[in-house]
Amino acid sequence: QSGLTLAQLCAAASPTTVCKHLRAGLLRGETIALERLSREAQRPLEGRRFAFPDANQWRLLASAERATGVDASVEGTRLKPLVEQILGGDAQRCDSAALGGWYEAARWYATLRCCGFSGEGE
Repeated sequence: QSGLTLAQLCAAASPTTVCKHLRAGLLRGETIALERLSREAQRPLEGRRFAFPDANQWRLLASAERATGVDASVEGTRLKPLVEQILGGDAQRCDSAALGGWYEAARWYATLRCCGFSGEGE
């Protein structure tokens, strides 16, 4: 809402902090331009991609949600089963940056699901 770009926000605070505040705002019912956020999230910030889930990640997270029976639309749901379902046995061998990226994507996925977003044509 401030009109600042994601890069400008992350210049003042870490991308992790910015993500936490954006997700908390969504859960409070604040309006966030998700299309703009998704577009800006594809650009690297501080040497890494902002972990907003792209369409493929969304499909994988939705499939993992169905396979595990985890209901990501319930606030506070543990996301580890989703990430482990996606990575399979590779979760233990996955480098910390990749693993962290999947957890961040899963946190966004869960937040959007808590807000009623299904990802199907929205």
